[in-house]
Amino acid sequence: MLIEVGAPCSLPLSLVRTHTGALNLLGVTLQHPPADVFAEAATTFSVTGPVAHLGRIAAERFLAHHHLPPLANVEVELATPTLVGLMQTQARE
Repeated sequence: MLIEVGAPCSLPLSLVRTHTGALNLLGVTLQHPPADVFAEAATTFSVTGPVAHLGRIAAERFLAHHHLPPLANVEVELATPTLVGLMQTQARE
């Protein structure tokens, strides 16, 4: 079964301290450019696409957290362009 996940990107603006003292990121969520990822079960583990290195980091963390074997093909079809001030918070180096 092929699973597709789409997510918006965000434009970080500032850090804000709340009345409880917590420090939070203030930003704007943008519909475009989105991130679009496809995944399916496989007999091996592979991550492909324009930001495969970030996709691999996120997939390895997910699999390790859920104690799952690395048996999937993951394709990062669309990704936020790097160095334009936008970020995807799901995967960080």
